[in-house]
Amino acid sequence: MSNRIKTLGKQGIANLQARRRQWLSVREARRIVDAVEQSDGPLTSAMRKRAREDAVERLGNDYHAHWLLAFAALAGEYREGWLPECYYLAHTMPNVNGEAHRLGRIRATNPLFMANADLPDIAYALNGRFLSARLDPLTPTEALSRLKAHDEIVFKSDGSGFGNGVEILATQGLTAPDLIRLGNGVFQPRILPHPDLSRLGSDALATIRLGTVLPATGPAQLRMAYLKLGRHGQKHVVAQNQLRIAIDLHSGHLSDLGYLSNWTRVDRHPDSHTDFAGLPIPGFDSAGQMALNLHDKMPLARFICWDFAIDREERPQFLEWEGGVVSFAEGIQGPCFADLHWDSFH
Repeated sequence: MSNRIKTLGKQGIANLQARRRQWLSVREARRIVDAVEQSDGPLTSAMRKRAREDAVERLGNDYHAHWLLAFAALAGEYREGWLPECYYLAHTMPNVNGEAHRLGRIRATNPLFMANADLPDIAYALNGRFLSARLDPLTPTEALSRLKAHDEIVFKSDGSGFGNGVEILATQGLTAPDLIRLGNGVFQPRILPHPDLSRLGSDALATIRLGTVLPATGPAQLRMAYLKLGRHGQKHVVAQNQLRIAIDLHSGHLSDLGYLSNWTRVDRHPDSHTDFAGLPIPGFDSAGQMALNLHDKMPLARFICWDFAIDREERPQFLEWEGGVVSFAEGIQGPCFADLHWDSFH
């Protein structure tokens, strides 16, 4: 009886967590619609009707209409085959990524999954130990010595996301107890951005987000790309206050419009007032090829989002990977996955 009660309790908690994720997702979709309607006026009744019909007929539940309508608001038209975020979270992600979706949250898995890749990782902190970039054990003193080869380092904690859990540290005066205090995560050198990107906005490192998929057979494919920029006073990009701009997959140029974290559209950075329309992204092709090569090395998850920086020599620098997210690129660039039939898992 006790095992039965435990099972029911776990199922109840899982259901509550799923409902909360669904509620948060729908709330975000409504924010998008509200933001667009404030600037462009109300969406048409025909568009709302099409979203409801598509949600029921193709996706099996009318609550998916919230994200379909949000995508239509962003695109200014209705496109067939969109994958709503709420559907992706509930059905697609568990089927195409499964448990592998969470592996990127443990930074020390990088050299295991991406052997021989050119990673910037200096060392890892994991469960009270320090490890080299090849996962050899290090004493705290040895780890500190490697870090002090750089004037500044970036520490990213395990399990963090949305720009949280990131610290930029000067190595002068850094001590072994300081490292232990940080907990689990990865140490990377601080990257100086390419001048074309540093002119766009804040001191925060501009980040290219690339989304790749593995089809049923064959190599990885690039399906989405956008640039993430920080705001004034930020040392690194944080999701709650960022600017995102789509990148054309073929030309590598920025879109005419970007979106603030509240989904307000802008045609220039709100702090630097620099136009970004049509700007070619330096190193974009190289970053895209690196993402494809890395995904082929790590075929456990079929959809991965990769973050890269482009350094002063126009070289792509891998920052991190995670199980994919679809809310931005699917509405701006999508549908990104229509040919994969990832909308049929329900």
